[in-house]
Amino acid sequence: MNRKMIITVFAVILAGMLQTAYGQERKLIRKGNDLYEEQKYKEAVDYYQQALKENPTSVTGMFNLGNAFYKQKQTDAARKAMTATARESKDSLQRAAAQYNLGNTYMDEQKWEEAIESYKQTLRNNPRDEEARYNLSYARAMLKKEQDGGGDDNKDQQQDQKEKQQQQQEQQDEKKDDQQNKQDEQQQDQKEKEE
Repeated sequence: MNRKMIITVFAVILAGMLQTAYGQERKLIRKGNDLYEEQKYKEAVDYYQQALKENPTSVTGMFNLGNAFYKQKQTDAARKAMTATARESKDSLQRAAAQYNLGNTYMDEQKWEEAIESYKQTLRNNPRDEEARYNLSYARAMLKKEQDGGGDDNKDQQQDQKEKQQQQQEQQDEKKDDQQNKQDEQQQDQKEKEE
C-alpha cells in the first residue's frame, strides 16, 4: 500500500469512529433529556456525564448537565458546567443561555453583584432577552436595597434599643409605684395601730 492510500484508509476509519462516538453521545444526551423531563435529575446527570466522556467538548452535554445540577440545588457544579458552556460555545445564543442560568444560581443565593455581571453577559450575547433584562433590574434593585439596608438595620436597632429602654423605665416605674404603695400601706397600718 502506498502512503496516500494508507492516509485515506486511516481518515475513513477515523471518520467512522467519530461518527460512532457522535451517535453514542447524542443517544446518551437524549436519554438524559428523557430522564430530566421525568424530573429524575440525578439519573439525567449520569447520562450527561457519560455523553461528555464520549465528547468532552459537547456544549449541549455541558449545558444540560448544568441544568440537571441546578435542579438538584448543586449550585457549584451547575456553575462549573454553565461556565464551561459559555466558554466553549461558538453560538452567542447558547452562551447567553448559559450566562442567564449562571445568573440564576447567583440570584438564588442572593449574590447580587455576581448575578448582575452574569445578566450583563447574557445581554451582551443576546440583547433581546427580556427575562435577563428584568432579572438584571431586579438584582440591581436588591443590591441597592441591601446597600441602603445597612442604614435601615441601624434604624431598627435604634428602635429596638428605645423600646427596651422604655420597657426598663416602665418596670422601674412599676417598682417605684409598688414601693410607694407598700410605704403607704405601712403608714396606714401604723396610723390604724396608733388610733
